[in-house]
Amino acid sequence: MENRAGRGRRLAIYWFTVSYKRVFGWVLIILLIGGLGGFAFFRDYVIQQYQRIFEQESGPKASILVRSGRFVSITGSVKVKKSNSVQW
Repeated sequence: MENRAGRGRRLAIYWFTVSYKRVFGWVLIILLIGGLGGFAFFRDYVIQQYQRIFEQESGPKASILVRSGRFVSITGSVKVKKSNSVQW
């Protein structure tokens, strides 16, 4: 763009300010989109780990329901030992 004095083009730099709130907002939006994208990509793995954690908390209930057995014959005596104990 040539002005009337014939000096040629001039580079015009326009400044603007960015507030901390706006920077924080954009960073939060980018992290949210990245987190949701990561969850969508690794959804099966995340759900599997989530279920594994909560099955461990309710461990004995789930394992009792899965196990099954039957008595063929009963002979001798029975001793009971708790899982965290060394005494019968």
